[in-house]
Amino acid sequence: MPRYKFKNLMLAVMAFALLVPGVCFAKADSQESLPLSVRQVLYKAYTAMNENKPGEAAALLCKFKQDPKNAKDMEEARTMVEFAEGNARYMAKDYKGAMACFEQAVKSDPNYSAAWSNMAVLCHEMGDTLRAAQCFLQAYNTAEEKKPDLLYSAAAAFLMTEQYADSIAAFERLFTEFPQQVTNQWREYAVHAYLGSKQPRKALRLVEYLAVNTEGNEWRRWNEFLLHQYLDLEMSKKALSLVKRLVEKEPGDPLWWKALANLHLSENRLEEGLMALWAYGKITPWNEEEQKLAADLFLVLDVPAEAVAILELLPEKELTASMVRQGVYCYRRMQQTDKAIALLDKHARRLKDKELTILRADIFYESGKFCDACEAYERAAKEGCSPGRAWLMAGYSALAHGDKNKANLAFQKATTFQSHCKEAKNMLKRLS
Repeated sequence: MPRYKFKNLMLAVMAFALLVPGVCFAKADSQESLPLSVRQVLYKAYTAMNENKPGEAAALLCKFKQDPKNAKDMEEARTMVEFAEGNARYMAKDYKGAMACFEQAVKSDPNYSAAWSNMAVLCHEMGDTLRAAQCFLQAYNTAEEKKPDLLYSAAAAFLMTEQYADSIAAFERLFTEFPQQVTNQWREYAVHAYLGSKQPRKALRLVEYLAVNTEGNEWRRWNEFLLHQYLDLEMSKKALSLVKRLVEKEPGDPLWWKALANLHLSENRLEEGLMALWAYGKITPWNEEEQKLAADLFLVLDVPAEAVAILELLPEKELTASMVRQGVYCYRRMQQTDKAIALLDKHARRLKDKELTILRADIFYESGKFCDACEAYERAAKEGCSPGRAWLMAGYSALAHGDKNKANLAFQKATTFQSHCKEAKNMLKRLS
């Protein structure tokens, strides 16, 4: 069974949005806790942003920061002002300017979660996914109210940058701290993180869950993946148990029958494997390789009629010398010598196989057609197909159909071959 290649992860990154202006004051007990000048400039700035004038808001805040008379107020409210200007510059697509403002905001207050979160979004949009992951994690760690979105975003971003250990750590925190909110998407991404860090056994428990708790195409995808995980981990008993359940649940799906056939055959359970392969073939036509496999199994299990029936379905050009020999064996088992000879006549010359040429002569001899056998052995000898044996058997065949002169000539030629010289000379003595 060909190994299932799990699709490369294409993370659908959340459409993150900057925090709404009202949240900017979340750190303070109320707006009244900020200096009046700061409250006034923030109000004007956010009003401009709401009117889709971010450039005007950014200029207003920048001017406020640079005015020496506001130095004392800036000491108290630098975080809020920098954060607001960062929002404005982000809206104006001035990403570098926005980043500088957010960096100043977290420098002023390292525990300001909103600024870390906005930095993370900005890093992602600027293509720095690893830094985005680090900022999302910091935003989560510094948040007063722990929400899973930030931690999930960190885990996903670490995964995108192949920082598997950090991704796993974040996902495991998610599962521990928010057990009732775990989604299948979280589980899927965690599977990729475990597999990326070469920890397939830790991924297995999540894959097993997804194989049971999904539906439709996702259910099929996860069960197929679970089957291959079992095979990769050499858990053959679990693999067999799984595929039997899948066959029972979806008996009309050829994939599960084919998997069952492969599992049985890999453990040398030929009869069970053939039964599963036969069921698979009833649902979807076998390809040529599957036909050959079925023919081999029927032959090994001593069912020549079925074996030869399958071989007859294969295109002539696909029949190898080995398969022709199998067909001949089957016909002989069924005492259909004429069909065996016809098969050899059809393919021996095309395949240029010496064994087939001598086999044709042997069949004539065994079936008592000595004249035909003599001719076939002579041709085999002239073509270099075991020439010593072929001349010897040509002599026996000629003798059997009463042509002593031809027998004598054949035995004489057999004496030139050391392996058959003694027997040929004995026959010549008898003839004389």
